Amino acid sequence: MVALNRQKTHLLAICLCMAVAGLIPVMWGQTVMAQGGLQISETEGSTTVVEGGSADTYTVSLGAEPTAPVTVTATPSSVRVDLGNGPGEAVEHEFSVGTWNEPWQLSVTAPDNDVADGPEQVLVQHVAAGGGYDGAALDVPVSVQDDDAVVSGPIDDQETLGPASSNDPDHDPSTLFLPEVIVSPVQRPVVEGGSSVSYTMVLGTAPLPGGSVTITATAPSPRIRLNGGGGTVTRIFTGANWNVPQSIAVQAVDNDVADGIETVAVSHTAKGGGYDGVVIEPLTVTVHDNDRAGVNITPQTLQVTEGNTTSYDVVLSSQPPAGESVAVFATTASERLAFVGAASARQAELAFTSSDWNQPQTVTVQAVQNNLVEGTQTATIAHTVSGDGYEDVPVPSVTVTIADDDTAGVTVSPSQISVAEGGPPEPYTLVLTSQPTDDVTITARLQSPEAVLVGAAPDGTVTRTFTTQDWDIPQSIAVEAVDDVLLDGHTTVTITHTVAATNEYQGVSVAPVVVSVSDNDTPDVRINPLVLTLEEGGAPQAYTLALTARPDATVSIDVSPDGVLDVGNGPGQTTRLSIPPAEWQTPRTVTVTAVDNDVADGIRGAWIAHTATGGGYSGIDLESVRVVIADDDVPGIVLSATELVVMADEPAELTITLATRPSAWVRIPLSVIGGACRVLPSPVDLGPSTWREGVTVAVQAADSDAGTGDGECTIQVGPALSVDPGYDGLSAPNVRVALRRERGRWIALPLLLLRWPPAPGGPTLLPIENPDGDGDYEVAWSPVEETEAYLIEEATGPTFSDASVVYEGPEPRVVITGRGAGRRWYRARSRSIWGVVGPWSAAVHADVWWEQEPNDAALQEANGPLVADIAYRGRADSADDPQDYYYLELTEPAALDLRLTGIPDGHNSDLVLRDAALTLVAYSGELGAADEQIITGVLSPGRYYVQVYHRSYGGQSEPYTLVFSAP
Repeated sequence: MVALNRQKTHLLAICLCMAVAGLIPVMWGQTVMAQGGLQISETEGSTTVVEGGSADTYTVSLGAEPTAPVTVTATPSSVRVDLGNGPGEAVEHEFSVGTWNEPWQLSVTAPDNDVADGPEQVLVQHVAAGGGYDGAALDVPVSVQDDDAVVSGPIDDQETLGPASSNDPDHDPSTLFLPEVIVSPVQRPVVEGGSSVSYTMVLGTAPLPGGSVTITATAPSPRIRLNGGGGTVTRIFTGANWNVPQSIAVQAVDNDVADGIETVAVSHTAKGGGYDGVVIEPLTVTVHDNDRAGVNITPQTLQVTEGNTTSYDVVLSSQPPAGESVAVFATTASERLAFVGAASARQAELAFTSSDWNQPQTVTVQAVQNNLVEGTQTATIAHTVSGDGYEDVPVPSVTVTIADDDTAGVTVSPSQISVAEGGPPEPYTLVLTSQPTDDVTITARLQSPEAVLVGAAPDGTVTRTFTTQDWDIPQSIAVEAVDDVLLDGHTTVTITHTVAATNEYQGVSVAPVVVSVSDNDTPDVRINPLVLTLEEGGAPQAYTLALTARPDATVSIDVSPDGVLDVGNGPGQTTRLSIPPAEWQTPRTVTVTAVDNDVADGIRGAWIAHTATGGGYSGIDLESVRVVIADDDVPGIVLSATELVVMADEPAELTITLATRPSAWVRIPLSVIGGACRVLPSPVDLGPSTWREGVTVAVQAADSDAGTGDGECTIQVGPALSVDPGYDGLSAPNVRVALRRERGRWIALPLLLLRWPPAPGGPTLLPIENPDGDGDYEVAWSPVEETEAYLIEEATGPTFSDASVVYEGPEPRVVITGRGAGRRWYRARSRSIWGVVGPWSAAVHADVWWEQEPNDAALQEANGPLVADIAYRGRADSADDPQDYYYLELTEPAALDLRLTGIPDGHNSDLVLRDAALTLVAYSGELGAADEQIITGVLSPGRYYVQVYHRSYGGQSEPYTLVFSAP
């Protein structure tokens, strides 16, 4: 082997390297790259710079508008690239929300050095952060061309070779044999998916004569291939081409695995031509991965309504190594979200393998349903990843906007109700629409004279408080009509509501409740009593007139009696009563007298009519008062004497008059029995104008000359003849006449002063039989001789303070009909044929168990009075029968125990107790047909009304039972 000068050897190597330096182009075949939302555009389709040369540029932009500013950091992988901050230094750029679509242009240069480091492919890594771009990354390969040549091969010394010359025998290549292989360059970067790069080999000297050199290049890694084939390529050099460089193309195998940057040494071996065993420098290949380990999330913002689900997809951006798996964990700290189908509501796990890494997996989340009013909220789902090559890989989070389906509100049901004066309370309910975070107090207010809230404070308010536990349980408020006495007709009032709260219910409005109030007051005049009994010329009797409701102006009542009655202005004259609104509760008294006359007109009836005008009372039908007039004039024939003594030759006088003025002439026959005397004139006629003076007749002996001695005769007076029924057929007692024959005058003296007419006896009432307890029964009494008529009175108590005449006539019995539940008392007396009224009999009573309709109006129609421990029965016959009223009287303080039982199935009846002013005392309102019971404390004496209110009618008419006790 011939040794070379070291200097010449270096020059030769440099020349060889320079000869092939232009054969190493580095290309990037993409003009626009995009990944994770980042986009890169290269000006010439690739980025190439030469050491010390001019700059090349490319731009970075965002693919969609960010939710916040995005910072992109560009970092070169080698100091051979300068982005403006110095060799190998990173640069940053911020995309604002307003300028996100303005590209960022980067200028790339290759710093010049004196090192022959050959061409190199440098990766510039771009990583984004913020605005929904977290984890987005993209690399740009930059091809760096060296401006310095490299000498490769074994060098034995450091001498510098001079220029080669064919005239210098020391430099004649044909006389030199230096077995060396020059590899140029010795370093090459390749990028997966990019263009191939080439390097060359050339012999330093020709092979031995007749021989050839085979050089084998071997790539030990599957990540690269040589000349588009496998991992081994051969090149043959002969004596003819030994000094002609031969190239080998190196290309990175494009796979889906994020296997990062790998350095591969392509080894070379030479064989033959004297080159066996020559050490050849390997080619160092830096393999850059175009696959970045990442996790793609789509979409990264979600909207969902409470109670509903939404989803997003997760997929890997690169394939894990074979046999390896990657786990992605989705985690949320929000209690508003829950993962669907996951083992935990707060975390979901996804597993990817090398076979399904590019198949998106769906994560489903549900907005947790609750009853709280929380408004729109935002929750975040964070992600972590583990697995070979994926450790510490950033993964974007998902932002979930949750729309609340709960609103703070109050449900009022119903919003319209109806109540009636005297009727039971009607309820409505309040309930919250969502669960509060603290107590909520609702105040109901009703300020009206027409209706009140049951249990209201003095200011007319009722409060209901809802807590976090009972917010969804309705609470009721009852409203009751004020049972006044005003003629206010049908009115409407409104219940308003206000909310007191320090939470989401503060300021919430609540719908009002409209209450329709029905008036139970009708204009009427209550007249008591309706029957009076008077005697001609006797003491006056009185009755009262009272208005049932307050008028809106003065009410005038004309009281018009028949002619035989006097109400203060004279017989038959009308009297006017005036009642102003302020005095409507003060009854007016009418005093009535029977006009005395001389006519024997017997017991007769008369009427007092009433007419009301003004104040809303005009045109109503008022009852008349019936007056029974007992005549103080009894028809009779009055004799001046009933015994006479007649002396001989001197007649006696007998005056005949009438007790009352007849309505027609009365003829009274005078008949003599015994024949010893005679009467002149006979008959006697008395008329309406002569009845009082009468006629005097002479009674004398029939024959004044007939012997001596005493005698007697009888004068029969009547019967009278007249068209006046009171006198027709009437007779007077016989007159006894004694005849005396004495000297002197005949003397006629009364022998006996008679008392006439006699006082009658009184009837006795018989026990009343009413085994069925119904409202029809008979009242009977023992008859009394010489009775013209019987008077029967009925009352609700044994004192007969409210007595009324139920019968006047000659029969000893009367049938009572149509009486309602309660106890009634009866008494009787008789009036003789002489017009004399006897004393009252002892009283008896009758009990009625069954109600009598109508009894819907308390003051006018209530059945009663009820008696303790008697079971009273009633029924709701139809839906048009809203209620039944009864009343009872307490004569001393007592507690009451009332029970309503036997309510038919399908009915719903309530039990209500009211005082005399119809103010609510107690109320029992069980549901359905359940029994009702009221137990009171000690009540004051007075009248109490029991109301059986039929809330609903079930179509059956079986009777209910009402009973009370006063222990």
